[in-house]
Amino acid sequence: MGIEGKKAEEIMKTAVFDITDLNYYQYYYDPGIPHRIYGSRKTLVNMDNSKAENFEELEIELIYEE
Repeated sequence: MGIEGKKAEEIMKTAVFDITDLNYYQYYYDPGIPHRIYGSRKTLVNMDNSKAENFEELEIELIYEE
């Protein structure tokens, strides 16, 4: 970040990091095959008058041939 030691310590004392994860797994019991997997992560970083937000989402679903 290019910040000197003492200034970096002061910034880190007031910084806010908020990370929220949500994971969901759905399985067929026999034979234990995952049918659906869902994951999301929301990240909020508030540091030295700078704010950054990010949202990531992943969904995997098994498609059956009929």
